[in-house]
Amino acid sequence: MNWRGHVLFGLVLYAILAYLCHISLTTIIILGPLAMFSAILPDIDLKQSKARAIMDIFAVLLAIFYPLAYMYKLNLLKYIQVGWISSAAFIGLYFIAVRFFMPKHRGFTHTIAATLIYAILIYTVFGWLEGCTALIGYSSHLLADKHIRLV
Repeated sequence: MNWRGHVLFGLVLYAILAYLCHISLTTIIILGPLAMFSAILPDIDLKQSKARAIMDIFAVLLAIFYPLAYMYKLNLLKYIQVGWISSAAFIGLYFIAVRFFMPKHRGFTHTIAATLIYAILIYTVFGWLEGCTALIGYSSHLLADKHIRLV
């Protein structure tokens, strides 16, 4: 399935499950992009994937934003130093992972273990509803590919 199919399937599955759980329409719409991104994230192990392109852009934007915000003392973030350190860690880990540890396609990123790690990370950083949204989106990719492994 191509990335558009994964995005559509992930969004529809998320919207149906969120509606059945009595999540408000506003919240479903706000968290929709997270479900869509999560639905393509397992393909980050492909060099030409949309997920990798999005993550590359995100990492570059973080690398530009936080130093500028810190330098100009912008009060956009409550804890700019924590954001700066977290962003630097994310950027470094992301590029090391992409450069040296990227698995083969449909390797570790297409497993239940990777799904749970991702969902727990999103839950830890953002909260319960976001973690569930990430879990649904990521799982939708594995379901659509019919390629589900434990590890």
